[in-house]
Amino acid sequence: MLPRIAAALCLLLIVCPGPLAARGAVEGNKQAAEETAVQPEAEQGQPAAPIVSFRDIAQKIVPVVVLVAADEVFTHTVPDSRDPGRAEEEEFRRSGLGSGIIVSRRSATYFVVTNNHVIGSANEISVTLNGGRVIPAELVGRDPRKDLALLSFESGEPLPVAELGDSDALAVGDWVMAVGAPMGLESSVTTGIVSALGRRGGPGNNISDFIQTDAAINPGNSGGALVDITGRIIGINTWIASTTGSFMGFGFAIPVKTAKRAIDDIIAGGRAAYAWLGVGGRDLDPAEYLDLRAGGLKGVLAANLYLDSPAALAGLMPGDIITHLGSRPVFSAAHFIQLVGDEAVGSLVDLQLLRRGEALLLPAKLSERAPDADLLAALKDFWPGLIAVRTEYMDEESLEWRSGCEVVEVYMGTAADSAGLEAGDIITAVYDRSTATLSSFYQELAESGKTEFALTVLRGGETATINLARPKEQTRQ
Repeated sequence: MLPRIAAALCLLLIVCPGPLAARGAVEGNKQAAEETAVQPEAEQGQPAAPIVSFRDIAQKIVPVVVLVAADEVFTHTVPDSRDPGRAEEEEFRRSGLGSGIIVSRRSATYFVVTNNHVIGSANEISVTLNGGRVIPAELVGRDPRKDLALLSFESGEPLPVAELGDSDALAVGDWVMAVGAPMGLESSVTTGIVSALGRRGGPGNNISDFIQTDAAINPGNSGGALVDITGRIIGINTWIASTTGSFMGFGFAIPVKTAKRAIDDIIAGGRAAYAWLGVGGRDLDPAEYLDLRAGGLKGVLAANLYLDSPAALAGLMPGDIITHLGSRPVFSAAHFIQLVGDEAVGSLVDLQLLRRGEALLLPAKLSERAPDADLLAALKDFWPGLIAVRTEYMDEESLEWRSGCEVVEVYMGTAADSAGLEAGDIITAVYDRSTATLSSFYQELAESGKTEFALTVLRGGETATINLARPKEQTRQ
């Protein structure tokens, strides 16, 4: 997460003004599926010697960075100014500008990576090369979760293609150069350093772990290049944190390693494919780790999971703490989402987890993530469908402070929602067994063979019993 000083800033997508609303994925170039995917630079040859002159870096990278014009053209019926009784259709155009990088070539077809928010709902797209030549472009496909889009254009004249670097090799303090078209000023170059690595957050729930840089980037730089001292692409500039709308020293780029897989997927099939585990994870505070008997280990709480998902089939239960995906430690819920998304669809991964203090290892076979709309439609299978935290309340009979689990969120369409649970409810017991801790609450929900749970709930000073029904599919363990 951003430091507190940065977290207070406004998050801005760095694209020049325009409509740029997201839309569904566009079918890609099917012929490209049989051709070779983009190769990382490590596979293209021996590592290049560092370029010590910024002039040399600029000469190498400027020709592969383009200006992207994304226009939405539409018609609208307006009254005829000469005859109020008549109406006529007029054509309107909403324009946006951003940047892009030529990352691959297939014969005379060139592919340009940019940000998804640069393209938005545009239906006319063009790229302007460094020499000023304007060429119509087509949208090949999108990856909205990483805010990436891939364009293609044709050129009979040979053009340079960017060399992709190794974003994993970056270190804080490394020199970098940002290249793009801020405010529409194409082929602009700025320099700075890597300010931080592994930043998460940003607009649109982007799942990337961003590179933070102090190289000046501004609206219009979206989709442009962040390059290392060898002149290789190590990031795609995406957003800034600012209170003014202009650069204030906080710029963020998607690591090229993260972008490369999306590029390959889109070239091959017109869309990006993501692995899916089916877990609704959330972060824990130090007290909750103790509550769940984590024993000093850290991870992400499996607060909810989809029935019949890879996680459920593997034996994962709500209340488990996932500490590792394979050999990689899990630091946060956002990090966990990224780790799962980085895995290949159909791959087998080991979930290392803690269940009431006991270490377990569960193998899970990842499936392909469905579209967001389908996942929302399947929330009836999202169990139990709530987020609870431990809280203290005054017991009116004994006049003593006691512990319970407060419901802070209920997901619409889930079992918890159907039962009538509401945010603010305090669950004090399940079948008269106290739920004074998160561990005890989840332990009751995990009791084998039960399909309905009688919750004692404190709401507005009154106590009631609410029956939470577990969907039938979850009865198998």
